[in-house]
Amino acid sequence: MFSEEKIRKVNKVIKDMVFDCEGEIHTGMYVNIEYEFQITGTKKMISVGEWYDFLVVDITIVDGDKRFDILSKLMPDLITKEYRLLVNLDMSISDELTYFFNGNNPRIHIPSGGVKLSDDYQNKINNMDLTNPNL
Repeated sequence: MFSEEKIRKVNKVIKDMVFDCEGEIHTGMYVNIEYEFQITGTKKMISVGEWYDFLVVDITIVDGDKRFDILSKLMPDLITKEYRLLVNLDMSISDELTYFFNGNNPRIHIPSGGVKLSDDYQNKINNMDLTNPNL
């Protein structure tokens, strides 16, 4: 079980940190993104027939490589629909939180709508000119 006090302390430490995530989102297509996250609570969920406490997180993507920029422009719902991207983020956050939870990888739950682009990054994507050959 995760205490509110522990969650508050972890959030205080990570609030200004930016993390990297690299992963395959389609067969043979890899992207790199930078993100921030915050633990918003806990949720009991079943995993492999057992009940476990999961940390609920909200994620903000603050930057990405050119491939991710272009994909996000072409598919605005990429961050909510791409299963492999969500799995990569889940594993990356769990790995980052291992330090705070005595070497155990905590289970992570990313709720529907729990991933968003930062306003600055969204503006960058919105202003991209896909007809520019110098992307």
